[in-house]
Amino acid sequence: MDYADSYNYLRKSFNIGIAVSIFTVSLGVGILSEQLKRKMRKFEKMTLKDPLTKLYNRRYLYQRLEEEVSKFQRYKKPFSILLIDVDNFKPYNDSFGHLAGDELLTSLASIMAKDIRPLDVLCRWGGEEFVILYPETDQIKAMAAAERLRELVMAYDFKNGQVTISIGVAIYDKVEMTINELINKADKALYKAKIEKNKVIVHVSS
Repeated sequence: MDYADSYNYLRKSFNIGIAVSIFTVSLGVGILSEQLKRKMRKFEKMTLKDPLTKLYNRRYLYQRLEEEVSKFQRYKKPFSILLIDVDNFKPYNDSFGHLAGDELLTSLASIMAKDIRPLDVLCRWGGEEFVILYPETDQIKAMAAAERLRELVMAYDFKNGQVTISIGVAIYDKVEMTINELINKADKALYKAKIEKNKVIVHVSS
């Protein structure tokens, strides 16, 4: 092999080496990028979940409510929400302790999660309150779902005795209604239900 051949051979080897190095670095960056994306997706998912009950949180609920409002504007199919409150939760905590209270909330979350459809959304609203979003559900169906859930909880054999819930029901059936107005309607209905406790009240639009 003369000088020219040696030079060309070395140059080709050098170029191949650079190409392999670039490929290796690119591959490594790609792997790191995918790992980073997975971690970002996992972190994003964590920010949408309640750490105690593992249910979705208020932030996720608002995202889904916005989607349902958009669907209603296109297809005019009403949807409903249930605002649920655990009756006498403070006395329960005072009697059995906060750990027992947390256990009760996780038990209730599990009971309700088993009762809803795959397309429904169950969220922890805060404290001892939960919200269930029922897509494509009118007032009659929402009331039936709420009554079934109330009876299911009342009949459940909890560790420290009977527990009941009160439920406020609100229906989204008007384009001009805002999400906050919908939630406010459910809150007003819940307030009336809490007067008697273990009751379902639906907000009737004026």
